[in-house]
Amino acid sequence: MTITVLRASSVLALLMLAAPVAAATSPSFDCAQAHGRVQKLLCQDEELAALDRTLADLLTATLKKSVGEARSAERKRQLAWQKRCGACSRSDDIATCVRAAYQTRIAELQVRSGGIPEPAPVAYVCGKDALNARFYATTQLPAVMIDVGALHDVAMAVPAASGVKYQGEHAQLWTKGEGAILTLDGKPDVTCTKKK
Repeated sequence: MTITVLRASSVLALLMLAAPVAAATSPSFDCAQAHGRVQKLLCQDEELAALDRTLADLLTATLKKSVGEARSAERKRQLAWQKRCGACSRSDDIATCVRAAYQTRIAELQVRSGGIPEPAPVAYVCGKDALNARFYATTQLPAVMIDVGALHDVAMAVPAASGVKYQGEHAQLWTKGEGAILTLDGKPDVTCTKKK
């Protein structure tokens, strides 16, 4: 009888220790309400669940700091991201697609929320325009904030044959040594030179 009580208490102690770990790795939503392949995957994969929780926390922080048009724009970006992430359900490798979508959005929110130190800008001259680029190395993925004219776009590092290429919603920056190539929506490529 005493042995049974000890075993039961040992099992209970182990369950109590495991409970916080399980809660920490659950996604930001109730898995009992999960629908669709992506949400069900988030409930089954601890790494993806942790990414979901991180994204939810960053989105909350970003929206708290945003007001008016900035808040509305962030909500629109989140809805667009949800559609892109949902499209992963049609991917041959859903987990890889979802992971990439989450890592990209987390890096964007890390930059937009101001939750990490803002690096000093690197100034370029791109034709007639001035470009300030802030390169983030401590975000979920390498990122750059592209500031040119009224445009403020966060771009993520993407594979490139040479140099480092960053792709954003409305801009692309391809850095090579002291120069760069800037591509804005609907406009031809512009060669940029780093200011000394």
